[in-house]
Amino acid sequence: MLRLTAPLLLAAPLLLSQPATAQTAPATTDVIREITDVVGLKARFELRATRDVDNAAAVVYNGKRFLLYNPDFLAAVNRAGHTDWAGISILAHEMGHHLNGHTLRAGGSQPADELEADEFSGFVLRKMGASLAQAQAAMATVADNHTSGTHPARAPRLTAIGQGWQRASTDWR
Repeated sequence: MLRLTAPLLLAAPLLLSQPATAQTAPATTDVIREITDVVGLKARFELRATRDVDNAAAVVYNGKRFLLYNPDFLAAVNRAGHTDWAGISILAHEMGHHLNGHTLRAGGSQPADELEADEFSGFVLRKMGASLAQAQAAMATVADNHTSGTHPARAPRLTAIGQGWQRASTDWR
């Protein structure tokens, strides 16, 4: 199934034509490998840096999984959050959508899925060595104060990240 979202609609031309603006940044690829190593899984998606999306998105197109991210957005999040962990948490969050199967169903973003991806991000970041404040830095900066039809408000998202971060101290490894 295809997870239809605005980022996917924006990304369709990118995925079809693979313009020169799409690239995989080596440093980001290393982060993805670190994240998958922490959870003991292999990345079964293609990572693409592109300015054709506003932020980041986990999408499926023609049966293939993609993690799309805007490098300018990640840099801005890192600056605003005063830590590189902020951008890493965004990538971990999007990976959480793929690994939790959210991209296998139609309907786009759902608040419950967003919280599950946030919890995954918190878990992963603690396993990678981030403090709770570092794990929450991106969401503290970019999340809205109010719930929308697709995303929860900032407070429950920070709570979900904290729950994942706490769970990481009691789980394996």
